Amino acid sequence: MTGDQLDELIAKLRRLPSESGVYHKILGELRDPNGTLEQVGLLVGSDPAITVEVIKTVNSAAFGYSRTICDPIDAVMLLGGDQVLAIVLMVEVFGIQEGVKCLGFSFSRLLSHCRTVAWNSRGLMRQQSKDRRLIGAAFTGGLLHDVGKLLLAANFPDDYGKCTDEGKEEHVFGASHAAIGARFLHRWQMPPAVVDTVGNHSRLSQSDDPELSLSDIVYVANAQAHYKQKTAPSGLSLSEQVLQLQERFGKECLATWGFK
Repeated sequence: MTGDQLDELIAKLRRLPSESGVYHKILGELRDPNGTLEQVGLLVGSDPAITVEVIKTVNSAAFGYSRTICDPIDAVMLLGGDQVLAIVLMVEVFGIQEGVKCLGFSFSRLLSHCRTVAWNSRGLMRQQSKDRRLIGAAFTGGLLHDVGKLLLAANFPDDYGKCTDEGKEEHVFGASHAAIGARFLHRWQMPPAVVDTVGNHSRLSQSDDPELSLSDIVYVANAQAHYKQKTAPSGLSLSEQVLQLQERFGKECLATWGFK
């Protein structure tokens, strides 16, 4: 499906975050040469649900700060603009599912899964790089990797309830949740590296580079989450994914990543 066709599909979505919401205000502040993280913190603090999620994130064990953070401005300073933007978008996107019931699909389980993949992705990138931008991008890609599932389930609950894998998604909607999520994030001006990662998170790259690419990191992090939660991924089966990882990176890496 082409970009224009994906745009046509997204145009049919009636449940979308408001373009006058906190996300776009923060996006404008981050893109403004005179914008400040302090102002971003004030915008975060204007929304109770976003404040709770940002504070919860910065105080999680995965971030490892030695003191408890209670002020949204302090939280934004520590997390950085792009990670905060991703958290805000996730909160606003999850808000569109209110009152929607999709048979066989749990919005709360999806949110828990996305959080887990975000933590896993961040941890994997920290093992590979000390670059805060890359670590932040890994967290962001992990958090938003399944945003396409949420958009489809909230807007087409009857049809999406019948989709158990990407093949059925493509048959019913003409595109996978990965492609739809990536196009949505592109339209909402998320960083290109994150957009590309979301679009490719369900397949391992064919690179011979011993280091994991950003999309590979989210692929591994997603497999880790499904392995621990004993759930089925929507692409290849978990056993097929683990076999792919073993063939490319070896058994030692698999053990390091928690696959037994």
